[in-house]
Amino acid sequence: MEPASDKVETHTNEAPALALAEVAAQPLKTRKAPCCSLSGKPGHTKRGCASKETPVNTVVYDATHNDSSESLNAALRKVLQLIHTSPKLLYEDHPEVKKKLRSQGRKGTQGTGNQVTDQEAAFAAVLESAGFVFINKADIKKQSHGLYYIYQKNGTQQSLDFQVLEISESGEKTAFWNLDLKHTTEETIHLNDGWFRSGVIYIFTWNRKTSAFRQKITREVETFVGFGQDIPSDDESVYMKALQEMKARLKSENKKIGRLSTFLRFANKYVCDFEPSFVEERYNRVIESLSHSSSSSDSSSPPSEA
Repeated sequence: MEPASDKVETHTNEAPALALAEVAAQPLKTRKAPCCSLSGKPGHTKRGCASKETPVNTVVYDATHNDSSESLNAALRKVLQLIHTSPKLLYEDHPEVKKKLRSQGRKGTQGTGNQVTDQEAAFAAVLESAGFVFINKADIKKQSHGLYYIYQKNGTQQSLDFQVLEISESGEKTAFWNLDLKHTTEETIHLNDGWFRSGVIYIFTWNRKTSAFRQKITREVETFVGFGQDIPSDDESVYMKALQEMKARLKSENKKIGRLSTFLRFANKYVCDFEPSFVEERYNRVIESLSHSSSSSDSSSPPSEA
């Protein structure tokens, strides 16, 4: 039964936003939470049970090593530390940044087919505060040495919302990281046809329900940061692979019945009711990888670049 009142109060236990330098100076969190337990349900499968997790200090994603990416990794690490510490930053309004993203930096253009979300604009603002400069993906060769970011690298209908990259003095892209953002006002995100991709950094913002049963609903702002391969369970990945194979087979048959042409699409959803220990460990894996100067390289053609 639903609570008598549907009024929602949103709280956050975050500290005030810290300067990037202050965040970078904070020690990396590596604590391991004890295994959670559900009353009367031993061996439960609630996501995030610490008994099944890899130790927090383990680096599980090691993309092509590239020494020239050290400055890129340091800047991205500051960005992720900041939004992890102050998740409400991704709820702030940045109309000018939103306008810039929508036009893809081209003055006088109508812009992309999809609306830029508040979360995307807020994330771009945090990137810029860390020294990243927005560029259109067609203008990479025209840039001088520095750190940049691209919005909707694969277009409006494909995954990968952002790519952060480093351009060398010769004008070549020497290193990059791909990021995909999801947001919801509750605890369920929409994947539609997509799935979690290895090597991509995912950022979710949602409101965790903190109120007790039959009490006035209260929620707490949460942010999740993690690699795509670290999010789903093995069972979820196996089942999704089977669905994708079925979809590919049906699309290849391309049957047309009379005047009817069909196109198959998923409308999948994913519940992010992650345990705090799960959130903390996945975040630490990303920070640890960035601290070891591991980055993606165009020459290695990782799955996340496609």
